[in-house]
Amino acid sequence: MSRALRYVGRALRLRCPACGGRPLFLSWRSITPACLGCGLKLQRAPGYWIGAAVVSGLIGESFFVAHLVVSALWPDPPPTLAAVQPWLPWVAFVIPFLVFRFVMVLFVAIDLLVRPPGEADFRAPAERVPASPGP
Repeated sequence: MSRALRYVGRALRLRCPACGGRPLFLSWRSITPACLGCGLKLQRAPGYWIGAAVVSGLIGESFFVAHLVVSALWPDPPPTLAAVQPWLPWVAFVIPFLVFRFVMVLFVAIDLLVRPPGEADFRAPAERVPASPGP
């Protein structure tokens, strides 16, 4: 269990789950192909980040659903809730962008727990890590 906590703790700090190295991101949304510390390939399969995008979207949608439920169950909300309520749909739109980086690294951490890395999952130390084409 301590390995799981270590991996998740590193992921929540946006560090490599395997070694704790940084930096993992070249820009706000562009992750490095491999950890600069240990060489762990971060995108371990084609389409790897689709799941992270879906989970980020679900987190944002949960705020929108909460807004709909509160609106349906509480048609005349108290003043504090009434002040926040118009902003919840906008929060639901922004949250996925804010949590996407964390979800990406958490996906790597969970993948390391389920399928421990082998030699093929690491880049050779002398192998140059190509820069990701940024926006």
